[in-house]
Amino acid sequence: MRLLPRLADENELDHPGWPVIRAERVEAPGTGPPPIGWLGAITGTALIARLTYLFLVGDPENAGDGFTDAYHHWQIAYLTKEVGLAHGPRLWDMRGWEYFWGPVHPLLMDALFFATGSTDLVVARMISLLFGTFAAALIFLLCHRYWGLGVAVVAGAFAALSPPAIFNDTAGLPEPIAIALTLLGIWLTPRRGFWAGVAWAVAAMARVEAWLFGAGLVVAWLIGAGKLGASRAPLVIGWLLGMGLYSKFLLDQTGNPIYPLYVNFQFVGLAAQGTGGQASAHVRVRLLSPQPGHLSALRDRVEGAPVRVSARLRRHPACGRAGEVAARAQARHATPEVGGCRDRPRRRPAAVDSDPEHVHLDRAAVHLRGLPGPPDRDGAQPARASRRGAEHARR
Repeated sequence: MRLLPRLADENELDHPGWPVIRAERVEAPGTGPPPIGWLGAITGTALIARLTYLFLVGDPENAGDGFTDAYHHWQIAYLTKEVGLAHGPRLWDMRGWEYFWGPVHPLLMDALFFATGSTDLVVARMISLLFGTFAAALIFLLCHRYWGLGVAVVAGAFAALSPPAIFNDTAGLPEPIAIALTLLGIWLTPRRGFWAGVAWAVAAMARVEAWLFGAGLVVAWLIGAGKLGASRAPLVIGWLLGMGLYSKFLLDQTGNPIYPLYVNFQFVGLAAQGTGGQASAHVRVRLLSPQPGHLSALRDRVEGAPVRVSARLRRHPACGRAGEVAARAQARHATPEVGGCRDRPRRRPAAVDSDPEHVHLDRAAVHLRGLPGPPDRDGAQPARASRRGAEHARR
């Protein structure tokens, strides 16, 4: 065990024959730069492990049976790319979930769609793969800074080779993005507090859990920043600025500044208590050729435990237009959802063309491209677009 050297007192310094022992500076773990070799080894191991699983162990075109959220995220990015910005800077979805899920993931996919010229699902999976690799590198850097090289190597190797992490990082979902941005914000503190706050705010635009993680980290920073001798203000300003802009966007589009957090509480938190995740208010659900008995069953469900949906969201163009083509699956399950335009696909997009309950995404995108802008408050445009969507789906 290493003991710190003892400082000589005044009497010892005055004694002519007494040896003087001067104190040495003992550096904290990881105060020096991280070893590039170890960082490269951890990052390379994480990248190779994920690429091996994606292309050699699994099927790069299939995120997994029943793992349908990956295709839904891809669909939002694909439709956004095909529809374009003629109707303003917004995302597009056939089921109105573009505001439930954050905008960061589909925007990154769109950027790569344009950069690579491909809309393949592999592009979406590569994004999550790269962010998962980045997260493993950040774990190494953080552990090296606070606990030293030994802890950093063990933690980084575990993050790089953990089977659940490899699976999730290659699934094409936004979780690796949110995790990496949260870790990046921690790594940026305390010297780059403003950008740390921005990173946590952007993480909230990728996954709703980062709303809570970011708020908790900001509170922790307010409590502990004084001990580090750092200013509290820059980090708080960066986080509030990012979250404020995001909340303003949600307020304009949905009428609820905390819409993702609110809906997650309704459909996840309340569902855990046996209520089916449904709160009081009303929901408008449109149906296309419902099968006998489904309409009455759906009406009973809606009247008994309807969903609260803001007026702006009910006028949402995706709910009033493209969401119509998915309403038959909605009726089949008799499950009222936000805006009446969420269904859970049961198969890969490659099989959608032969499925009578769906419309081929390419045809839907072409149909959406020519639709008018947001509807008036009287709902006239959604009704017209609904008829057009139904006719297009029958074709």
